[in-house]
Amino acid sequence: MVTILSLNSPVIDESHPLDSILLCFPWAGGNGAYFRQWATKLVSVDQSKEPKRIQLLAINLPGRSGNVSNAYDNMNHVVKDTIQALEVHLQKLYHQYQFQPKTIPIIMFGHSLGALIALEVSKHANSWKSSLNIVHLCVSGMLSPDLVTTRNQESQTKIFRLSNDALYRHVSIEIDPLTNLYYVMF
Repeated sequence: MVTILSLNSPVIDESHPLDSILLCFPWAGGNGAYFRQWATKLVSVDQSKEPKRIQLLAINLPGRSGNVSNAYDNMNHVVKDTIQALEVHLQKLYHQYQFQPKTIPIIMFGHSLGALIALEVSKHANSWKSSLNIVHLCVSGMLSPDLVTTRNQESQTKIFRLSNDALYRHVSIEIDPLTNLYYVMF
């Protein structure tokens, strides 16, 4: 069974609603509690601006951090259970703060195996008509779905073999003004 960890407590009330949810998926063998240290980074660097109210959540797979249920052997089961656990957690949040479902944008971050799980959750959440409002997916430590080759399919050059200049030409970096997160796209 997947468990959801709430890693911070942003000040939320009727006049200060929740801006977004950052949902983190740890690497194989990783513990969602690792991301707790990110909570201090989820404040506005510009003190003249109203701080963003970002709820930091992480998933814990079986066998991590006291979650002693049986391990998964099928990605579909992981995805289904993750979406169900998120829906239950978010329904409590919606009820507690009287938000309407699907009104809070969810940003997902996954590293390594967590990147793969986050990708699958984001793909299936829409097709399964869930109440998750996933707006961004950020991943690290995992090959892209096209196996991280350059756009020139003839050369099939792996990105790690590119020169610095070729890599800079190949990669685009964007910043999301809402979250101030950087996205590196290949």
